[in-house]
Amino acid sequence: MFAGIWLSSFSDFKKIPTDYSQTVDFQGTYSVLEERELIQELLSSPSINTLLANPPSIVLLADPQTRSLLFGDDIRSVLSRPELASRLASDLPALSQALTPEILAALANPAVVQLMANPVFMTVLADPGAALRSTDPEVRQFLASRQVRGLLGDPALLQALTSPAVGQLFASPGFAAVLSDPAVLNLLRNPATGAVLGDPVVMNLLGDPAALALLTDPRTVKLLSDPSELSLRQIPVNFHRVRNAVSNDGDRILLNQTFDASVLGGGQPLDQFSSTAVLAVDRASREYINGGTEARRGRFAFPADVSKNEKYDLWVHEVFEPVRAEYNRTEVRDGLETWVFESNRTGIVLREEPKRSFGIPADLPMVSDVALTTWTEPKTGITVDVDSEIEYRVIDPDIGSPVVFNGQIHYSGESVKDSIDDAKDGKRLIFWLGGVLPWSVMSLGFLVLSTALIAWGRRQQDVLPEA
Repeated sequence: MFAGIWLSSFSDFKKIPTDYSQTVDFQGTYSVLEERELIQELLSSPSINTLLANPPSIVLLADPQTRSLLFGDDIRSVLSRPELASRLASDLPALSQALTPEILAALANPAVVQLMANPVFMTVLADPGAALRSTDPEVRQFLASRQVRGLLGDPALLQALTSPAVGQLFASPGFAAVLSDPAVLNLLRNPATGAVLGDPVVMNLLGDPAALALLTDPRTVKLLSDPSELSLRQIPVNFHRVRNAVSNDGDRILLNQTFDASVLGGGQPLDQFSSTAVLAVDRASREYINGGTEARRGRFAFPADVSKNEKYDLWVHEVFEPVRAEYNRTEVRDGLETWVFESNRTGIVLREEPKRSFGIPADLPMVSDVALTTWTEPKTGITVDVDSEIEYRVIDPDIGSPVVFNGQIHYSGESVKDSIDDAKDGKRLIFWLGGVLPWSVMSLGFLVLSTALIAWGRRQQDVLPEA
């Protein structure tokens, strides 16, 4: 009976260091991109991604004349009118073929632009000889104007206007009306127009009003001028983590975990950093196993009886993989001896899952650096404090490796105190259940057993027949 009591007590003891139901608060600072939403829009634009992949086009955009064309008031005027921008964009392929230097010079002449708005003008351009022989009153009246006679008297200009490319351009419905808009004319007269029209990547931008609007944003201009100097905004954060064991199936324990993020001191929720999950862990080793809602690897926590000579792979959710922690030193925290384990890894290729938390495109190459320090009571394996710093860096040969995220997190003071108390209670229970109590129970068991044997022997003597 007493052996059964001891074994039952020892079984309960084995559960003490694996008491997975726990509430912990983490506090610290998250430094995130000041213009995170803008950058997400830029990175999600196919036209801008094409631009970033073509250095010559980026050089062209850096030219002051090009910037005056793309970032000036005229382009803003066109983009502010979706119908006009759409009309202009639909004619860009023809524009690139038709707007020769001669045509651009003609467009600088208000008289030519005025003539282009007349439908008869296309008839004349199609066949100037036939137009001169025409008896159509409308054509004859048009040709009688002094402006037309001057135009037809300039062989070079006439040749340019009668080219097939110009014919295709002016055959586009409504294009003559588009040319009558001062903003459009100013764009076409800009000295940079030829270079822009000769660059298919920049032309693609002109055909994407949304992308061009992003590029004309002053914040984008500042960002593109020096992408290595990204501004980060610091947010004081608090993480409230609750873990509750909900299933105990042999060596496997299932836990519900909620991770609620909020602004420290203000309480405003930070939903992008909050999460819920079901975790599956091994009771003895405290390693993640199959059965949870996330494919985690490594250890959930340190095991009981931590060894200074062993290296422990601890899961770090911010990089979605484990990092290896090694013993560094011993420190006393509030009267409790703890072993300090550290992990420092750089250049971890960032997986898709953590990128998703920040709305970062999955194909954007990024790496992370992790510095993790834990203070752990070695007998119980209870960690009483954590200090971590995690950075995300973009890897791009054109801009280097700017930091786009930095997180510095540690246990709150109250959580450190509670964890130290839990570790002390765990050690005290180990002493009684693993040391004094088992031997006391066994001694008492032997004493009772001896007494029972003596009593039984006496009873046997009483019933034996006399010799």
